[in-house]
Amino acid sequence: MNKKFALFLLLNMFAFSASAQWKATTKQECTKRCVESDAGNPRKTAFDEKLRKIREKKIIEQDDDKLQGLLKEEKQEVENYKDNVEKICTSICKGNPEAR
Repeated sequence: MNKKFALFLLLNMFAFSASAQWKATTKQECTKRCVESDAGNPRKTAFDEKLRKIREKKIIEQDDDKLQGLLKEEKQEVENYKDNVEKICTSICKGNPEAR
């Protein structure tokens, strides 16, 4: 009797966890949610801090050559961050189906 009860309980647990996954998402939806959820990530906080420092330097800088260098540095930081988040989210969402 105890084996039947344990089996019944186990099957109900699996059924409940499977029902939470009924709504499948596409890779695009998954990636969009992943990118949006990165806001509270420590990686995002570090990125924001780097950009803040670069922008402070841009305000102070008077030399055009150095200002151009700071603009390039800022652009490179933004591109690196976007690439990193995209790579992580693509890896997370790789098992999701393509949109039809």
